[in-house]
Amino acid sequence: MTIINDILDFSKIEAGKLQFETLDFDLRGTVESTIELLAERAQSKRIELISIIYDDVPTLLRGDPGRLRQVITNLVVNGIKFTEKGEVVLRVTRESETNTQVTVCFTVTDTGIGIPPDALPYLFQAFSQADGSTTRKYGGTGLGLAISKQLVEMMGGQIGVESTLGQGSAFWFTAKFERQKQPVAAPPSKGILDAVRVLVLDDNETNRSILLHQTAALGMRPAAATNGTEALKLLRREAAGTDPFMLAILDMQMPGMDGLSLSRTIKADPVIAQTRLLLMTSLGPRNDTALLRAAGVGAFLVKPVKQAQLVDCLVSVLTATVLLHVLVAEDNTINQKVAVGLLEKFGCRAVAVANGCEVLQALELVHYDIIFMDCQLPDLDGYKTTMEIRQREASQSDGAPKRAYIIAMTSYAVNGAREKCLAAGMDDYISKPVQLYALEKVLLGAIDYLALAEASDTNGTILDPAALALLRQLRRPDKPDPVAELIDLFIQETPKRLREMRNAATQYDAEALAAAAHNLRGCAGSIGAVKMAGLCEKLEENAGRRALQISSRLLKEIETEFDRVRQALHLERTKSAQVA
Repeated sequence: MTIINDILDFSKIEAGKLQFETLDFDLRGTVESTIELLAERAQSKRIELISIIYDDVPTLLRGDPGRLRQVITNLVVNGIKFTEKGEVVLRVTRESETNTQVTVCFTVTDTGIGIPPDALPYLFQAFSQADGSTTRKYGGTGLGLAISKQLVEMMGGQIGVESTLGQGSAFWFTAKFERQKQPVAAPPSKGILDAVRVLVLDDNETNRSILLHQTAALGMRPAAATNGTEALKLLRREAAGTDPFMLAILDMQMPGMDGLSLSRTIKADPVIAQTRLLLMTSLGPRNDTALLRAAGVGAFLVKPVKQAQLVDCLVSVLTATVLLHVLVAEDNTINQKVAVGLLEKFGCRAVAVANGCEVLQALELVHYDIIFMDCQLPDLDGYKTTMEIRQREASQSDGAPKRAYIIAMTSYAVNGAREKCLAAGMDDYISKPVQLYALEKVLLGAIDYLALAEASDTNGTILDPAALALLRQLRRPDKPDPVAELIDLFIQETPKRLREMRNAATQYDAEALAAAAHNLRGCAGSIGAVKMAGLCEKLEENAGRRALQISSRLLKEIETEFDRVRQALHLERTKSAQVA
């Protein structure tokens, strides 16, 4: 079929009957979708297929995206065909531009067999290949490059090649396009990504340099490493200073220590465990999500990566709720492994120790959100260990780590066991052997407690007294109380606005979601619900960036906060009625 299409296209070109369209199109989308279709072909030969559009290239253009895609496909397919090891890379750069037109340069380089110097002048002639053996080994009509040359010239450009026999080739072409008259502004990626320190780890130099360029163009501050050992050294060194890496982008397939093993090592080290992780892997069988989560990976992308996917993923990883850090105090090795495995299934980062003294030592090094405490620990039992923890927490100054949530574990189901645990300062109780449903129940209780503690720390008053005081100034004698009216209106209207937001998120309508979040943000701010207004602002910003994958979590937080606000407003309404 490809041979027939080549012959038909060549015949139309020769007869002057090949038609071109002039359409609005997104250059980035055209290039990335073309490369995506060819990725499996490259993966089957175990070679890297990479593309980059540099950030100064205008992407909202007018022209024929179908014919552009045809030329790119011809050159990339040739690169893959004649490359047995290494990479094929498409780079898109700006050649020149005016107020109305842009000339773009496309360069496809490979690390393939190369072309003999005496064959170069004939490459773009019809039915021509480097030599007869090429046709016999690799197939093809010899028309692809001739058609590409004609198409490029019809797009107002030129085509050429540079090659070194045995080292590879670089095919390039230019094409002229019109600028779109009223281009739609691209959603901003600024804000969350601004000035974030990111470590890029990839053993492939081209991949590494492209990721460095992309992250820098997004306003981030990138640095690079070529292997796992170097990455760990950089992460630990910077963690000891005042400006650590917040995020690491790891390649899955690396010699020595692969991306998954490195992720586990990072999350097992308290010094660098807070680093957010994004894993990049080639097309093929995807790793089990539970396995990635257990290794501490926040998200993963399949290469070749689209720019929009990269931005969304970076935002998602950086804004995701931090995984719970859990300490398991259990002297039985088998029970340790079972408990840690179950906790990792729930997305927790779990570490095990064998006795009470080790618990106290571990807490001196790093804060744990939750501690599963076996009551019958050797040396220092669970009760005494818990009492010591509570004494230390009580003597801490402001700014010290928050109170740990301690869950007792015991195999003795006797009367009064639960009461004894609570009396020692533990928060909950679970019987051994631990069952999955029971573990889920106590974890949910712990999460609720920690969420309330966080809310209390960050916004102990729920409602801003200054905002309420301002509303009270609106009161007038012999007039209905404006405070009560506004409270009633807010409580009545907010559920409708939350439904609008939920529907917009479900339908992936970013504009409607941003508009609804903006509206509710204003209402919440006017009534004094500061934290709720902040959450709405965050949701509005993410919707504006089309980062819809984290909208569900934010919506849930807003709904939870509204429940708290509603209760506080009911109390305020009662006070207003008493004053009146």
